Amino acid sequence: MRYRRLVFEFTLAFFAIAIIGNVSTTANEQIAIPVDGQSFVGTVSQVVGDWLIKFDTEDGPREVAASDLVRWGIVPALSRGPLIVLANGSVLVADVKGIENSLLTAESFLFGEVRLPMSSVRGIVFRVPSEGTERFRELQSIKTAKGTRDQLVLVNGDRLDGVLLGGGRESVQGPPTHERARLLESLRMHTEAGDVDIPVDRVTSIIFNPSLVEDFQSNGLRAWFGFREDALLLVEKIEQSAETLTFRLPGRIELQTDVENFRETLQFVQPLGGRAVYLSDLPPVGYRHIPYLTLEWGYGEDQNVLGGPLVSQERIFLKGLGMHSTARLAYRLDRAYERFEADLALDASAGEGGSVIYRVYTMGDANAWKSIYESPIVRGGDAPLPISVSLEGAKAIALIADFSDRGDVQDYANWLDARLE
Repeated sequence: MRYRRLVFEFTLAFFAIAIIGNVSTTANEQIAIPVDGQSFVGTVSQVVGDWLIKFDTEDGPREVAASDLVRWGIVPALSRGPLIVLANGSVLVADVKGIENSLLTAESFLFGEVRLPMSSVRGIVFRVPSEGTERFRELQSIKTAKGTRDQLVLVNGDRLDGVLLGGGRESVQGPPTHERARLLESLRMHTEAGDVDIPVDRVTSIIFNPSLVEDFQSNGLRAWFGFREDALLLVEKIEQSAETLTFRLPGRIELQTDVENFRETLQFVQPLGGRAVYLSDLPPVGYRHIPYLTLEWGYGEDQNVLGGPLVSQERIFLKGLGMHSTARLAYRLDRAYERFEADLALDASAGEGGSVIYRVYTMGDANAWKSIYESPIVRGGDAPLPISVSLEGAKAIALIADFSDRGDVQDYANWLDARLE
């Protein structure tokens, strides 16, 4: 153990040459975590003005600017479908009615009939996996798909590449373009072997031609909004009238619901672009893994080291880092930050296995790494361990996950909501 620690300290020294009130989270959906101060329990009543979030609490109304909030509530599992995957990463639960004139039309319980530009839609999951990790990977495969053709993924595992022509009993005329397509009882795909009709109940998912989907970059203050089992949306702006809320998403998408539905179904908010800067959104300046034996591991950004969602205590986390012992991730700090905060936990996929010691190092003007935090042994099944460490004078930060008394078996170390503030 001492030898491996010396190896890491030597590695950090070499790396220096290359780069010159906390409360543990729980499954309570009403816990809000501000950037400053103690967590509190409340429900979101309104989002008004320039991203001002109003809460109802036992002590009365409370207001928090979105830029000052880390998160509130719990991420919806989205275990039922169909799931419509948007180019901006949002996921909407809705029944697909058709596609025409470059628009996808669907019916959402929360938002009613929605009309989505096809350039903003990456795909649709018709058969939603019941297991959370498989569901996450299915969505990721659509979000990261490449190519120049539409693709049908069938229940039996086969894949059909081509151009989606249409569906149902309708006769589709004209060239094979998205504008002519309809999704009804069956789907017609133009392939190299000819046109093929596939019943929708034999289709797991559709990946629309990735080359026709616009890459929408969203900057500035925005937030993830999760609605029970209805949607997980990246929202750039909210407008509220007396009875209606309008959500504006990247990609010229507008969704509307009434205020009562908003209050009844909202269960998660996590702002981005505020005072909390997530390490998973920054490029690391270096990564190294030292195998316990011979197996080498990478790391995950907003996912665990196995490529699944970040999960602890049956709760999903959207932001964070996944590592395997023994590994080190280092980042250059682009400006002065006050502190580094995270919740430390082995991923739920480790079960009760695994044992990890988390360490944090910083480097200042002297270009020498120093240890500023070392955790007790964190084991599989333990509740997340919140940490907050000062970054005064720091120019770089390095996160280390090291194995402990159980070797490195199932050492799926997560840095949940790892952020600079």
